[in-house]
This record gives sequence, C-alpha cells and structure tokens, in this order.
Amino acid sequence: MALDLAQPQAAFQPGATYTAKRRYLCWSLLGKIALRKEQTTNSISVEYTDATTAPSRPLRIPNSLDFTMASLGTAGALFANSLDAKNSLPSTISYRYFVRWTSKNEWSLNLPLTESATCT
Repeated sequence: MALDLAQPQAAFQPGATYTAKRRYLCWSLLGKIALRKEQTTNSISVEYTDATTAPSRPLRIPNSLDFTMASLGTAGALFANSLDAKNSLPSTISYRYFVRWTSKNEWSLNLPLTESATCT
C-alpha cells in the first residue's frame, strides 16, 4: 500500500509581513527589520527593542541589492535576496555588524547562479 504524501509548502521567512509601503523582513523579541519603499529609493530600517543591546540609534541602510529576507541578532543582521535569473544577478547573502569590534562592519557572499537563498 503506497502512502499519499502531502506536498511541502513553499519556503517562507518567519516574521515577514507585507504592507503597501513597508514590508517587515523580520520581527522578533530582539527588534524589527523593515523594508521601506519610497518613490525613488528603497531602504532598510533596523530597530532594536532593548536599548541596552541596540546601536545608539535606529539604523537606516540603503537597499541597493534588493534584499527580501533578513534575520536580526544581538551583534548584527543577516540579509539575503533571491536569484534574479532574468537579469543574470546572483543571490546575495550579507551580514552587517552593529557591534564595533572590528574595522570591517560587513561581509557579503554571492551564490552561484545555480543556487538561490530561500530564507535567513
């Protein structure tokens, strides 16, 4: 007797929501990361809930790589976008440090064109 297995659901990002001009990429006990769509630019705002673990003020970062996913940690945030095969743009994963313990505050990795980030 063969079992009829259910199809898995599409990948999703926990905490992600969508509204007309603002999309929450991450919302957790640590804080929130929101994508703000303006008429000419897109930016990402990062706000921590606890002021003792947060940077000195809320951060606003230009979204030049069209990030669509994010996760927030105590020392920084992880961002990612999906593969854009139509324009031959690779999927990018980027981590931004908010705690200053090094002179380099960000690293990025472009995935091969055969791979795409699905969550952070």
